[in-house]
Amino acid sequence: SLQNTCVSMRYKSWNTLGSSSQALASILTYDECTWNYPGSGAIEKASWTGLSSAQQEAASQLGYREETWDCWQNHYEDYFWSELAVVGAQQCYETLGYTQATWETEDDPPAVLELSYDELTDNQKEAAACICLYESAWNFEQLGNFDVTFCGISPIPTPAPTNRPCVAPTVFDVGCVQTRYEEFNSLDITTRAFAFVNLGYIRRTWEDFRRVNLVENIFFGDLNALQRTGAEGIGYNELTWDCWQHHYGDYDWNDLADSLVQDCFEALGYNETSWTFGTQVASELKSFSELTDDERWGAECVCYYESIWDEREIGFDFSNSFCV
Repeated sequence: SLQNTCVSMRYKSWNTLGSSSQALASILTYDECTWNYPGSGAIEKASWTGLSSAQQEAASQLGYREETWDCWQNHYEDYFWSELAVVGAQQCYETLGYTQATWETEDDPPAVLELSYDELTDNQKEAAACICLYESAWNFEQLGNFDVTFCGISPIPTPAPTNRPCVAPTVFDVGCVQTRYEEFNSLDITTRAFAFVNLGYIRRTWEDFRRVNLVENIFFGDLNALQRTGAEGIGYNELTWDCWQHHYGDYDWNDLADSLVQDCFEALGYNETSWTFGTQVASELKSFSELTDDERWGAECVCYYESIWDEREIGFDFSNSFCV
């Protein structure tokens, strides 16, 4: 059982961490907001094997190993259904209402996800604990209000955020793929083959952001095998593709909430009706420099930076400073 193997460092507020621990957390793409809200960091959507070697090393120095990361950080969400059985988590998720079909398609999520921890049955609480989800994590609470008695430490108060809620991924959570912003003819032959053969890019659609390659209208889960191989060959995974390439454009409104970016699109002026029916909102007619502060925040947290938003051309007026 991993229920008594939590990493106590993870439940200390950001401003109580030493500089070295903050630096390690930053390698894991955390900032103060995402650290203080366990469950909000994009890195937590990845299992141990999905981390880079540098991220694995940083996690190790914070006290994690593969087994504890996958339970306490990822809660096995990155596992295939058959893999859940191997680690003893499949029955736990079944108790929470999942089936193989709902797990693999993410359609019709179980009603239990709408409940607060207090509303769970004893069996459901036991199942949540089996995947390392205790009350405060289930309820998506901020460190400082977090009940960490399960981990043997006392909560340290954390000032409430003064600006926007710290729950939306940003460019720092979903790191960009630098190769995507290089000139087509400067790509190495392998990367260019992935772009051309697998993803259908030619120089014009690769470099000129006014010319949309149709593959960018497909979210990662719907890419075919050839396209997914190309995307992964260039350096994308589900998180980076859906943010930087797809900008969540084909997500349902409720899926945006599940991915913690619904607030971002609301800042851009969307609501459920305008999103669902594709109604144009005022921000779409503005250049990046004309966006309000709230709109700019919304754009950046779904991976629209100035050169991308303004549909500039790589090698001409495109700046990739956001990705350096």
